[in-house]
Amino acid sequence: MDGGLERAIAFRRFRAHDVRAILRAGAGTPNPRGPGETMIVLLPSVATRDLSAYAMGEQS
Repeated sequence: MDGGLERAIAFRRFRAHDVRAILRAGAGTPNPRGPGETMIVLLPSVATRDLSAYAMGEQS
C-alpha cells in the first residue's frame, strides 16, 4: 500500500477514486523519474527530395 501512496503523490493524485485506481493497478504501474542524460545517436545521412516528389500523380 505504501508503494501505491507514493505513486499517488508522485502523480499528484489526491482524490480517493484516483488513489483507489492506483492501488488496484498494483505493481505494474510506471514510476516517474526525472530526466536522465542526453542520448546522442549518430544517424546516417540520407538523400533528400523535394516535397513535390510525394505529390499524388494521375492514376492510370
